[in-house]
Amino acid sequence: MTKLTCDGRLTRFHSASMEVFIDHDHICRARYDKPLLFLLAGWLMLLAHQTQAATLNVTNYGAIGDCANITVSVSSNSSVVVTTNQFSTADVGKVMCLFGVGHYANLSTNGYFGGSYGGTPANHQDMVVSILSVANGTNVTISSACGVTTNNILCTYGTQNIMAFSNCIAAAPTNPTTIYIPKGNYLLIPPTALDTNYVQATIFSCSPTITIRRGGLHFLGDGTNLTILTGNGAWQQKGNDCAYRGYMFSIFSPITNDSGPLIFDSIQINGNAVRNHGPYTFWPAVPTDGSGWDNSHHAIVEGGVSPPCNAYKLITNCLFCHWHGETLQGLYGLSDGYYEVANCTFVDGNATVFNSALTHNYHGNVISDYYEVEEFYEAYCSNTCNFENNFITNIYSGGIAINGAVSNRLMSTYNIVSNTFSFNKWAIGTCPAQNVNIVGNYFNQAGVVLGLAGYQGSTVNSNIFIAFNTFTNSPGNPIYVEGGGQNRVLNVTVVSNSAAATINSYFADSF
Repeated sequence: MTKLTCDGRLTRFHSASMEVFIDHDHICRARYDKPLLFLLAGWLMLLAHQTQAATLNVTNYGAIGDCANITVSVSSNSSVVVTTNQFSTADVGKVMCLFGVGHYANLSTNGYFGGSYGGTPANHQDMVVSILSVANGTNVTISSACGVTTNNILCTYGTQNIMAFSNCIAAAPTNPTTIYIPKGNYLLIPPTALDTNYVQATIFSCSPTITIRRGGLHFLGDGTNLTILTGNGAWQQKGNDCAYRGYMFSIFSPITNDSGPLIFDSIQINGNAVRNHGPYTFWPAVPTDGSGWDNSHHAIVEGGVSPPCNAYKLITNCLFCHWHGETLQGLYGLSDGYYEVANCTFVDGNATVFNSALTHNYHGNVISDYYEVEEFYEAYCSNTCNFENNFITNIYSGGIAINGAVSNRLMSTYNIVSNTFSFNKWAIGTCPAQNVNIVGNYFNQAGVVLGLAGYQGSTVNSNIFIAFNTFTNSPGNPIYVEGGGQNRVLNVTVVSNSAAATINSYFADSF
């Protein structure tokens, strides 16, 4: 059980794995588990030696950052795209993503949606095609015929950079290596999006563009407005009753060479989805307009078949935008590793920003216009996790969902400290979670829900400490107990919070 003590001008709360000191200005600083400190110290030593590491430039392996957005005109049953932009024979072989001009999309009678969808469908799929020839500089012949006649259609086109990036990664020596990506907009389209014969095995099937099977790589750009990696935002039907796009990076275990941290640094990773969220927000994405939570459309996915995974991954100073699936998706059940996401911006997402079971520290990030912030499954995590100093706004479903607590072992501590949650939904929900410290946060309209609907686990919510938070403009109870039965709430400490509303009247009866 968490304990609270006071010592002079400092207030201290502590549990088995963490101490947090709160001064009179409500500034929090945490002292974490010793094993985690030793792990980080080891990686910092490796980072210190990276000045002697190799540097490879992706452009030396054929990468071309020429991705651009233009408008075009198309005709039904024609493979000719007309544009006022000047093309040449040098553009033959490049890839085009054409939005809303493909063939008619249908709902099957026996698929996931059963032939029905509660919305107004666009009906025409997007297209992902190759440029076959160019005539007169403005007439571009593509690899498939369009399904509609229309003008002013958005088109993303550029060099397909899969082989250049993959060959650069393959050329990296076993010691830590910087993969330098100079300024430019690099198109990275998954092969399955271009393959007209590809069929999804299930609605969850998807394919990456780039696969990483080692550590010791530092992907370094020139900044989020200069170095851009553009993925596939164009949806198509691929044999299942759902929309399909494909994702960008797969970190695939077992990791065979973990010579140092795996780092993504100063890069914009753009999913290029052009439809914002609508009335349908669940999964899979709808095959009549591509809307909703797209199970196939992620920026970085960590998975595999066996341990080990990377011991340490760092994503820092990056911008993620226009992803319809879970932007960063982590391992479940293979092995643990330390995952740090720092000083990044996440904008315009139709799913969660984070979905991971790894030990992590998410800090200093800005999140806006997303369906949900995080889904964290406690059961597979083995060390203290931290979510701190993040700014979150314009969330249209919910914030941090912590679930997966199990009865057969002690859950690691999760510290949610010094964040700003500014949106009219629940900010933190447990279903069930244990050993959670919610300290020093600012909640504008948002609140905390214990025993949130959506139970996943085998025990109850317990050992939850809520202190020194500020709740303003709350539309209801800022701290609310919803769960009962197996999802009931026990052993909660609530102290020194400031709220512009009354904490719900039956809260104490739920302990």
